[in-house]
Amino acid sequence: MENIPESEKYDSLLEESDKIYEELKAMLNPEQIKLLDKFISCNLNIEIESSERHLIHGFKTGLKLIIEYL
Repeated sequence: MENIPESEKYDSLLEESDKIYEELKAMLNPEQIKLLDKFISCNLNIEIESSERHLIHGFKTGLKLIIEYL
C-alpha cells in the first residue's frame, strides 16, 4: 500500500506541537506529566476514530455515486 506524503504544513504543526509539549513538561511534576500524556493519548484516539469514520463515510458515499451513474 502506498504511503501518503505529509505536507509542509503538517511538518510545521508537528514541530510546533512537539515544542509546546516539551515546554509544558518542563513546568509540570511527574504526576502532572502522566496526566498530560493521558490527555494527549485520549485526544489522539478521538482523532483516529473521527478520521476512520470520515474515511468510511466518504468511501460509502463515493461508492453510492459510482453505482448511481452506472
